[in-house]
Amino acid sequence: MDRPNWRSLVGKLLPSVLPVEEKQLNLEELLGQLPSEVREAAEIGVVRADISSNPEYARKAGTFYADKKCGSDLLVKFELIKGDPEAAITLLGNYSYSVKQAAKVAKEHIGLDRAIMVYLEAIEKEDAPRHHEGIARLYEEKGDNDRANKFYRSAIDGYLRDRQIDRAVNLEKEKGEVRNVIGLYLWAAQNMDEAGNKAAYFWQGAKFAEELDDSLIANELYENALDEKLRDRFVFNGENLIKLAKQVGNDSKLITAYQKADLPVEAIKHAIDTGYNERALEIALLMSIPDKLKEVAKYALSKELPELAIPIYEHGGMDKEVARLLITNGNPSKAIEICNPLIDESIENGLFRDPDYFSIAMDAYQALGNEDDTQKVGQKAIHRFSVLGKFDIAANFATRLGYEELAKTYYKISSLPSE
Repeated sequence: MDRPNWRSLVGKLLPSVLPVEEKQLNLEELLGQLPSEVREAAEIGVVRADISSNPEYARKAGTFYADKKCGSDLLVKFELIKGDPEAAITLLGNYSYSVKQAAKVAKEHIGLDRAIMVYLEAIEKEDAPRHHEGIARLYEEKGDNDRANKFYRSAIDGYLRDRQIDRAVNLEKEKGEVRNVIGLYLWAAQNMDEAGNKAAYFWQGAKFAEELDDSLIANELYENALDEKLRDRFVFNGENLIKLAKQVGNDSKLITAYQKADLPVEAIKHAIDTGYNERALEIALLMSIPDKLKEVAKYALSKELPELAIPIYEHGGMDKEVARLLITNGNPSKAIEICNPLIDESIENGLFRDPDYFSIAMDAYQALGNEDDTQKVGQKAIHRFSVLGKFDIAANFATRLGYEELAKTYYKISSLPSE
């Protein structure tokens, strides 16, 4: 004959639909109806299922589950039902993470002094800040504020030591001095290895200083946070970096923030706006995209800074723009030095240089009052572009020199259809 399954049997004999009172009234009667070979198993089961708080059943349950790797909570429950809180405390004392639970058992079943002793014993084994915090709360509950404050302080120091900064800060806010919170953030920032972590704690300290209406300290810490972000090798959010730099209000650092955020054009414009012209040029000389160089050079010109625009154009290889600027800014001779080698360059693959170089050279000679060389350059242009069959361009130069009839002829030739 198969042995009956005591778990299913208990379930049938103790229907869950019975009210609690009826379960209690009928429990012993129902257990008495069980065969002797499953009675003890059922007694263990009813304790585990919280149906019974019989100490004898709890003793049997504790013995049965002692080697079943069921965890401390269940065994502790059996000991408390048996009326042996010290045994429960001893069980919990075997697990460092259960000290708080052991102290709770001691407090509820024995008293505050025993709960305090639990933490003192735990501290002897492991000088963990959470134990100091736990005992501090018990001393505070007991009304011993001197000892409570002592242990709160040691808990905060321990959290700092273990780099549990948020726990230290929260406990300082709750039980310490509010002004000390800024100091904790400062300590954390100074003791972090990575610039990003330093910046984060400086920033949190600044935010807390703002809450205390201490704008002087807040501004100082915001600037410290910015400095660390600028030192950091990585920029995870360029927009936030720039926002912080604007908040700090240091123009030089804002320029650097734009650079770190890979916004060189904005960096140059802000440098120009705030008088950091050398910085603007340094940044421009690191750029290589012609369109962006042209944009910042034009911006410099809009601020009446041709001396800045010229080297930017030069860096971008935009020599025509450089030459034009030289003429308008009192150095036509330098413009001629740029243009003449190009307009005198020998024919290469049947092509001559851009006609703009001839025109700019003529402008430069005119600025110098040198009409003879103006004529020579114009005539050279007429000849060269005639050779290339660019009669419309030749006509333009003829017009500029006042050769109206020649210009008309060139225009007529340029309008003839191809054969």
